[in-house]
Amino acid sequence: MRTFVEKAEMQRNSRLKRELQMLSTEPPPGVSCWQVDERVEELQARQYSAPLTDLTSSACILPAALQLVSSPFNALQLISSPFNALQLVSSPFTALQLASSPLTALQLASSPLTALQLVSSPLTALQLVSSPLTALQLASSPLTALQLASGPLTALQLASAPLTALQLASGPLTALQLASGPLTALQLASGPLTALQLASGPLTALQLAS
Repeated sequence: MRTFVEKAEMQRNSRLKRELQMLSTEPPPGVSCWQVDERVEELQARQYSAPLTDLTSSACILPAALQLVSSPFNALQLISSPFNALQLVSSPFTALQLASSPLTALQLASSPLTALQLVSSPLTALQLVSSPLTALQLASSPLTALQLASGPLTALQLASAPLTALQLASGPLTALQLASGPLTALQLASGPLTALQLASGPLTALQLAS
């Protein structure tokens, strides 16, 4: 028979596993993603980790592979270190949100994250919708454009025709910059671009297919 101590330990483990699972699916209201992430790390460090719903599909979604940081100047900034790649943070304003429902126009392959959805609010120029795709458009043939609709966010434009370069305009949005350090996850697939793909291993940069 199990001793009282063993039973108490099993109950403790079960409680911590439930907390981990809850954090990975529905973070408590008012708790930031960073706090959730820290708590998960703390629990896992105690070796009470359970098979989790992948955090990349949680309501908090802080995958190490995807981060868009919103800075004080209403811009999206690409940074590298100390992150493996780009993470999505939607704290300061609600315009940047991750949704786990399928989004046929922009799909992330080879990752549990099924879709990246940007919801319009203050940043109306950057919109992802599953029908008209007015702001950020992905062509289904050889990539004709990842285009930002003319308006406040005109800075990031991808050349039309077979993709040749990430072009940063010197227009209103100069805050979207490629860091010189390694960006380990965001990769444009070779051939006709069918999706923005997240690779699990380091890629050393934002790579463009020739």
